[in-house]
Amino acid sequence: MKISRKFIKHSKFRGLHLIIKGKIGALGCVRKRTVHMRIGTYGLARYYLRGDTLYSAAITQTGKIGIKIITSYK
Repeated sequence: MKISRKFIKHSKFRGLHLIIKGKIGALGCVRKRTVHMRIGTYGLARYYLRGDTLYSAAITQTGKIGIKIITSYK
């Protein structure tokens, strides 16, 4: 899933974030999601089901496919 710069600029996702693309979901769901983890925290706070809808992450399993670090500026 691609995050647009416009979305990042107008959302609360500002600063440095770690983007983990992998498998995450409740009850053993293996569908791929883009997971956002704010650097300096201990958990995965949110993941995206759609571009404009946030859901709380249920950390039951994670299969890492790739890691990207993105920066956005205020």
